[in-house]
Amino acid sequence: MLTNCAAEGHDLIGSAAPSVLRMLIVEDHEVRRRLMRSIFAAIGCEVRLAANGVEAIELQPRQRSTWW
Repeated sequence: MLTNCAAEGHDLIGSAAPSVLRMLIVEDHEVRRRLMRSIFAAIGCEVRLAANGVEAIELQPRQRSTWW
């Protein structure tokens, strides 16, 4: 069963864990991208989508701490 670990107060990465889990989904098939986005959004994750590696790199912020 999938749950929102952040909302339940689980400490995933020590004290530096974000309050919202963030996902970058890189998938070339549009239907699978939408499906994964809806699944992870339903459990409280913040989701970004990319169709390929180039898009994924462009979506990454300059400073990793803002997204990772």
